[in-house]
Amino acid sequence: MTYAELTSLAQAYLENSETGFVANLPSIISQAENRIYHIVNTPDQRLVDTGSLASTATTITAPAAFLEPQALFVTTAGGATTPLLQKQLSWLLTVFNATTDSGTPAYYAIKTAGASSTSIVVGPPADATYTYTLEYFGNPTSIVSAASTWLSVQYPEALLYATLLEGYVYMKGEKDMRDTFQQRFESAMGSLKKDADVQELNDEYRNAPREREA
Repeated sequence: MTYAELTSLAQAYLENSETGFVANLPSIISQAENRIYHIVNTPDQRLVDTGSLASTATTITAPAAFLEPQALFVTTAGGATTPLLQKQLSWLLTVFNATTDSGTPAYYAIKTAGASSTSIVVGPPADATYTYTLEYFGNPTSIVSAASTWLSVQYPEALLYATLLEGYVYMKGEKDMRDTFQQRFESAMGSLKKDADVQELNDEYRNAPREREA
């Protein structure tokens, strides 16, 4: 399903082509996507960011799309890669002193600096320049700004009924019809959540760290 098809279906299902409703459809559809992404982690939410962590540095700025971390690794100039263990920020700041400690970062914590800014604090502070790889769950590209997305192609029913539900709330529609859209949405989400959970378990099994032989 494309964006044009989705907007056309929303107007047809809700029997509403009023100018104000059509003008607000992009926001309604974005809210529908967010409704889905807050319920389930879909494959297109799994994103990767890379960058450089300079010597003595303790902070990585998370991408704008960042929601929650999946894994963080640092790689030395020689190619050795180290996975970092997530800890509470208070623990990290208590254990490591930014002015006296240094080494290969082994731990990280999430620090929210503002409504749209998230930092990742590492410890100990880097003793050299490292390349980092951040695997995270984030907000993927919206269908509002793309012809189609993974969600609209793989699970168009979930996106459609989420849009209808949000659209009907916008219209302040009757409870009976709103309940019908809610039921249809939950039914479509059942299949999506089941498949996403299986995919996540498969990824965890495939990527689980293995013990090295002695």
